[in-house]
Parts: sequence; structure tokens; C-alpha cells
Amino acid sequence: MLGRAEYSDKLAEAAEIKTIINLADSKEELEAYFSKEDFISNYYKSLYDQGQVVYLDLGVDFSADDFNAKLKNGLEFMIGKEGPFLIHCNEGKDRAGFVSALLEALMGASVEEIKDDYMLSYMNYYHVEKNSEQYDKIANSNIMASLKMIAGVDSIEDLNNIDLQKAAEKYLIEKVGLSPEQVKSIQNLLSQELEIKKAA
Repeated sequence: MLGRAEYSDKLAEAAEIKTIINLADSKEELEAYFSKEDFISNYYKSLYDQGQVVYLDLGVDFSADDFNAKLKNGLEFMIGKEGPFLIHCNEGKDRAGFVSALLEALMGASVEEIKDDYMLSYMNYYHVEKNSEQYDKIANSNIMASLKMIAGVDSIEDLNNIDLQKAAEKYLIEKVGLSPEQVKSIQNLLSQELEIKKAA
């Protein structure tokens, strides 16, 4: 078991998380974790027991049909639930990085905002220095490649010439398989969460 589980559980409780989208685990993996003698994620387990956790068991091939079908299930689960939401995988840089970038783009975040958010995982977990050569290499090969895929463009430079929000909407409809109404529901849901956060 990873030592950070205790910290993430306490943070989730402090943030009053109400719904969890677990991108990494299967039902069997989660239940095996809950049955361990040294199990410590009590808040997470309480949400699971209430039916507030969806487990997607996603791979890391973001273009795979299986990935998109499971992501669709997770986002449809999210539409019917209440925030705040926690979306996670194992390290927050692959599956969670991609899904977070997609949702940030959907909500109108800029390429630079998404890049900076994504790279926090590498700065915090791997101690990569911001704006270093290593930082730029990682960003270009990971999050910028994901944004190119979401936007349907060939180069990083092309990302500056498109409406990333519209590209994310199109991606969710054409690749993930959500309806336009479902995409709008996600936008409304996340807008409400932003307003609540600003008011707090």
C-alpha cells in the first residue's frame, strides 16, 4: 500500500469530497484494498459504501475504444452526482492528467493553465523544476501530446490557433460518445462547483 493513501484520504475529507471517479482500479482491486488489515482510507470507504465511487479500470491508451467507453461511463456517473469531485488514478500524471486536462479545456482553461496544472504532479512528486529543460521535455511528451490529440492538431504551435473549449466539446461527443446535452450537463455541474469554491 502506498503511504500517501492516508494523506489523500484526509485531504478528501477536509475538501468534503462527495463523489470519486477512480480511473485506475477495478471493483475487485478496490475491495481487496478495503479488506487489508492496515487499511486506512476510511473516508474513501464511506463514500464507496454510499455508492459515490465509480471504478473504471482504465488503461493508458487514451485513443483506445475501451478507454473512451469506460470514460463515458465515468462521466455519466458524474453527471448524476453531487460535487465536490475527486478524479484520480495512481500517480495523477497519466489517466488523471488526461481526464483533468480534457475537463479543464471543456471549462475554458488555456493551454498554459492546463500545462501548469498538469506539471504540478511532476514538481511535487518527482521534484522537477519549473521551466527546466526536463520540465519542458516532460510537458511536451505528455500533456501537450494529450492536448494535441484532444484538439486534433499536429503540432504544439497549432494549439494556439484553435478554440480549445470547442475542441474538448467535440472530442467528448465524437470520441467519448457523450451527447451534446450530457456535455452541457458536465459544464453546468463544474460551473456550479467553481461558483461554490469562489464563494467559500
